[in-house]
Amino acid sequence: MEKKTIIKEGEKMQEKVLSVEEMREADRYTIENYISSKELMYRAGEAIFNALGKNRKNTAIICGSGNNAGDGYVLAGLLKEHNISCKLFLIEDKFSEDGRYYFDKCKENNIDYEFITDDSGYTDFECIVDCIYGTGFKGKVKDNVRAIMEKINSSKAYKVSVDINSGMNGDTGEADICVRSDLTISIGYLKHGLLSENARKNIGKLINVDIGIILP
Repeated sequence: MEKKTIIKEGEKMQEKVLSVEEMREADRYTIENYISSKELMYRAGEAIFNALGKNRKNTAIICGSGNNAGDGYVLAGLLKEHNISCKLFLIEDKFSEDGRYYFDKCKENNIDYEFITDDSGYTDFECIVDCIYGTGFKGKVKDNVRAIMEKINSSKAYKVSVDINSGMNGDTGEADICVRSDLTISIGYLKHGLLSENARKNIGKLINVDIGIILP
């Protein structure tokens, strides 16, 4: 399947932009009628791997508890498959159904992982991939996650956010605190928040990858 980069320097963006609710409905419609949720998650992880390009190097993948984390588990498997050093850093022992499936695959393949403590060394990696929160995040970032975000933001690593910068509102781009990335990889369709003035200082380079999500 062709991978599309929607936004590049000097290009006019013509792809449809969705609200968080519209994106959720498109996911649901696609899963019910065309592509399984596990396959969609795999496609997302594969698209992230491809989008990383030359930045596929010693990588820390920071995972929350939802499907955004599942994309990170798929990415870890692909990095391992290509003999690229990586480690999973988990915020909590909680998984979505599909996320658990791909995390178990990581364990089967002996991919290194740990649950984050104050002493975790994720800021020592060359690349940090943010898979903490997805586009549905609302409310206040928990104190322990805020501390993790602050460490990520202060690190010298190349920082990548998956689908949206964790902590950012997907509709408005507003954030009390969020991961500030060098690259943000939007999945499926761009969300309004990513194109807002609020988001501009946090997203770095913005690209969108097509994983076959079909609009209702």
